[in-house]
Amino acid sequence: MPRLKNRKGAILLLAAFTMVVLVIMLAFVIDVSRMLVQKNELQTGTDAAAHASAIQLLIDPSQVAAVASTAGARNLVLGRATTFPASSVQCGVWDGTTNGWSAGSPHTLPCTAADNAVQVSGSDPTSYLFQSVLGAAAQQVHTIAVAWAAPQVTSSNCVKPWGMFYSELTKRLNASAPPDRDLTAADLMQLATLPASQLTVTLKQGAPPSPSGGNFGAMDFGNGANAYGTYINTCYPVVLGPGDIIDTETGNMAGPTRSNVCILCNQPGMCSGNPPTYTCRNADGSAGVAVKIPLFDLVGPKSNGKYPVTIRMISGFTLDQVSNKGSEITGHFVRAIDEGAIGTKYGTLVRLVLVQ
Repeated sequence: MPRLKNRKGAILLLAAFTMVVLVIMLAFVIDVSRMLVQKNELQTGTDAAAHASAIQLLIDPSQVAAVASTAGARNLVLGRATTFPASSVQCGVWDGTTNGWSAGSPHTLPCTAADNAVQVSGSDPTSYLFQSVLGAAAQQVHTIAVAWAAPQVTSSNCVKPWGMFYSELTKRLNASAPPDRDLTAADLMQLATLPASQLTVTLKQGAPPSPSGGNFGAMDFGNGANAYGTYINTCYPVVLGPGDIIDTETGNMAGPTRSNVCILCNQPGMCSGNPPTYTCRNADGSAGVAVKIPLFDLVGPKSNGKYPVTIRMISGFTLDQVSNKGSEITGHFVRAIDEGAIGTKYGTLVRLVLVQ
């Protein structure tokens, strides 16, 4: 009978080989997981940098790079801050029709008021197990993000029950151009660069509204003076946009304005009597309360004390001051961010979209 071979130690060798394979597989899994986490966290930081930069385009284009660096660094990558230098930031014009950059875009800094999008590139060095074992040089993980400030939000909800003629905006941006024109890129450049004093208007300035006289219109959103007052310190909860026809109120609504705008302006001490001139403030005490108001065109003669008007656009507006015993409100036009539907024309409300 043949003798069996001596197999002592065979299991030990097999176990050792298996352990080596398992360690290699584990290292590979750890490296892949680390790579995915690094990529995702870097992308988050890059998205944040692009998003914040697109907002800064509406405020001060010269500070876009600084904002990108600050916003991006707040998002840690594998527990450490990642830098976004100025060389990683580019600006340009994004075409919402073709979903691509317009000719000449993106371009290097500085950004200008004509730009509507920012591209940020992220980069972070790798530090993987296999890389260390093999003595390989560190590689870079790369990300990219493009944030677009869309040219106009057409329809929006939560507007205030104050309106004014569309021409009140256009004549402040360019008095020599036709007042009924659609806004242009040049108009938005003016809106971004003109001082607030040249964009200021008094919302309530006598009745009735007319293109050559008072430029306010207390809007008839239904249910009379009580609803009008409620919509001042809350807002009208219905989506409004170009082409919607509504009426102005029959009067100046001085009483409901006085007793409610003080709440909106965080000045409860001014809600009774004949308050002096006061500043509109946010809850944190900062001056200027951002609101949305309809800009309209007159579409018919006065009927039952009201004027029918058609909404031309919903505009961003900042409330600055209340005077004339609380019935006159002064503020200025601004570009503002909103979440409504995106149109193809230029407007003062924009929507920020991560397009890449």
